[in-house]
Amino acid sequence: MLAGERRNGRWSLDGVLFNCEVWPVSRYLSVVPVLVVLFLLGFGAGYPLDHLWKRAFFSWLPGWFTQSLTDYAPMYSRGMLIGVFAAWLLFEAILIIPIEEMYFRGFLLPRLWKFGGWSVWINCLLFSTYHVWQMHGLPSIFLGSLPIVTAVWMGKNYRVGMWARIAVSVLAFIFSVLGVMHLHAK
Repeated sequence: MLAGERRNGRWSLDGVLFNCEVWPVSRYLSVVPVLVVLFLLGFGAGYPLDHLWKRAFFSWLPGWFTQSLTDYAPMYSRGMLIGVFAAWLLFEAILIIPIEEMYFRGFLLPRLWKFGGWSVWINCLLFSTYHVWQMHGLPSIFLGSLPIVTAVWMGKNYRVGMWARIAVSVLAFIFSVLGVMHLHAK
């Protein structure tokens, strides 16, 4: 917003954000599900690498830092966990994902054009390392974001990445709730 104010004399993102091509809704409906599947495949392919990465570079971290939610979920009630997941989903979908996509794909990615095809890889690496609190998961974050960044680069539309990531977050919410129901059913 400040860059827009300097550029336009008012709070605006005109001329600051790029990759803003307008797509018809039908194109989003056909591309986003494919990106979700590709994200899940990339993330899944990176998951085994996460363990090697964590062992090689982050073995010094305390165990609680890299443990999964399933280690802690049994200590909390089903309602508490579902409420936390719902709050997380709303916060993520309404605030975090749009801001990240505007910055990484709308602002930063177009400015990496001079690196040609490497721009996508550089953007994925920067996005992955930005998740410093999840640094032990860098391979899966990198590989999961690769198809989304590629689609944004090729389609010149950061919103497709935003909608794909929101769809992934909704799926994560659904599977988290199902996991909690399963854990508490025992």
